[in-house]
Formats: sequence, C-alpha cells, structure tokens
Amino acid sequence: MNSLHPHPEIPGNDVVDLRACRDTFRPRFVERVFAPEEQEQLRLAVDATVLGWLFWAAKEAAYKVLSRLDRGLPFRWKLFVARIAEPEIPLPAWLKGQLIHPAGSLNLEMELTAEYVHVRAGQKEVPPGRVALLPPGKDESVAVREMALEIFAGRYGMSGRIEKRDGLPVIYSGDLCVPVSLSHHGRFIAVAFF
Repeated sequence: MNSLHPHPEIPGNDVVDLRACRDTFRPRFVERVFAPEEQEQLRLAVDATVLGWLFWAAKEAAYKVLSRLDRGLPFRWKLFVARIAEPEIPLPAWLKGQLIHPAGSLNLEMELTAEYVHVRAGQKEVPPGRVALLPPGKDESVAVREMALEIFAGRYGMSGRIEKRDGLPVIYSGDLCVPVSLSHHGRFIAVAFF
C-alpha cells in the first residue's frame, strides 16, 4: 500500500437488501455456512433471517479486509465467526460486534433497517461508510464507484479515479492511494474507506 495513504487500515463493507432475500435460511445452508456458535444463536433468535443476513454480511465485509492482507486467503465461511448480539426492535438499530478468524479478528459496526443490513469491518478502527439507493436505470457497479468518488472528493477535497491494485479497488489521486470497499445488492449500493 502506498505510504502516502492517510490511514493505515484496510476497509471492508457489505450491504444486503432485505427485500431481495427475505427467505429463511435452509438447514443445509445454515450447516454449511455458519459456525456452530452462530447456528445456535440462529436457532434461538427471534428473527433468524435478519440475524443470518447480519452474520453473512459480517463474513463478506471481513473477507474484504483479510483477503487484502493475504491474497491467497480462501473464503471458508465457517472460519469467519461473527459475534453479534441479536438486534432489538424497533429499527433502525446500530450494532457493534467482532469477527473472529484464524488470520485475525476484526471490529464490526452494523446498521440494520427494515430495508437493508450494512456491515463495516476494520482491524482496529471501523471505516466510515455510506449506503444509498441505486439510482433507477443505473448500473450498480458504475453507481457505487461514482458514489465512492463523490465521497472521496468531499472528504479529501480532490478528485480521484478508481482502479484495481492487485485485483482490489483503490482510489488514486496524485500520490494518494486509498483502499476502498465497494458493495451492492438489490436496491442498495454501499462504500467504505478511511
């Protein structure tokens, strides 16, 4: 990573459109994807579907961080263990948690609304992030990149461009190189970076 990046940490984020996936998790899927402690928590949960998507998004966000640190890291779902308290109603809810993996543990911050789940992950600090509705008729990949560049310009006071570095997105502006985490699902796009 470029030493001129203003923050040493790597961001991770994932968004899930709950309207696009309200189906309950099938037992075989739960067994294959979730660690035993997550399975037990899902079994006892008031709303196992929402908690399951929080777990899933936490695993995805964490993978985006840890895979930048180890490019050969396999995505074995059960090794990414989310420790999250079940959210209380009414929504929206903001939660904190941890993701434990043999490659390291990460801090999590989550936003849960009736419409979406957004999880951000970081090693020591959790990156700021933003969720927005996908503009009608807009390609989600284009829209999430445009949103990231708009936030970058507002935060750093300069324009930038998104490129892939070692297969992962970064924002370049002059000598500045900022890792960015991009996510989209259903009606939502989300970004996170320091």
